[in-house]
Amino acid sequence: MKTNTVAHKLLGLVLVGGTLAAFSARADLLSFSASYPAPLGEFQIPDWTSSVTLPRFDPSLGTLNSITFRLSGTVQGSAQSENTSPSAGNDITLNLSAALQLFRPGSLDLANRLVVTTPTVANTFSASVYDGVTDFAGTSGVTYGGLSATKVNKTVFSSDADKALFTGLGTIDLPLTAIGKSKATGGGSAISVFDTQARGEVTVTYNYGTSAVPEPRVYGAFGVLVCAGLAALRRRSTAKKA
Repeated sequence: MKTNTVAHKLLGLVLVGGTLAAFSARADLLSFSASYPAPLGEFQIPDWTSSVTLPRFDPSLGTLNSITFRLSGTVQGSAQSENTSPSAGNDITLNLSAALQLFRPGSLDLANRLVVTTPTVANTFSASVYDGVTDFAGTSGVTYGGLSATKVNKTVFSSDADKALFTGLGTIDLPLTAIGKSKATGGGSAISVFDTQARGEVTVTYNYGTSAVPEPRVYGAFGVLVCAGLAALRRRSTAKKA
């Protein structure tokens, strides 16, 4: 009876260990990127609305836990300003900026927004009184060229509705918009001109769980355990016969 009890315990230990190894969960990441306008490096003047196409999460890979959206927005261009006041100087701040927003399919309501980023370049100029020439130069005017800025924002979603929306075969089209936000601030009277261009790049990352296959060393460890147990059983049997 003791021999059978030992054998049952050994078998149970092997089965439990095998089960844990076969079904141990691991976390995996799957990433896809798309940009507008394509290819990378092209820019468009806001305001524009386009879409990016991304693959959905294939449910055969495992269980989707969360979705991360990364939006990289870049703004470039120039900014000019002229203080036109004949009696007072003026500190003028020129902000070259654009707001890029990624939405779920459908409306462009804020409730439907996935992520937003607003790259901005700010420059401040201390202008003298108007010098009589509106040339965005001299002591009362300024021109900033070759401006550029990039800003990245990320958001994570794990609701059942979002996981269902992004799970399945094929692709999904997401609206991407850019709205010009360039402006000049400062007291007095001034004329300001902006050349604003923007582009965006979207990356979606699927965080999911899947069942891990036992590694060879795990099988080896179970084999050693079984062999040791069988050897112990044979020693017990031999001792009883003696």
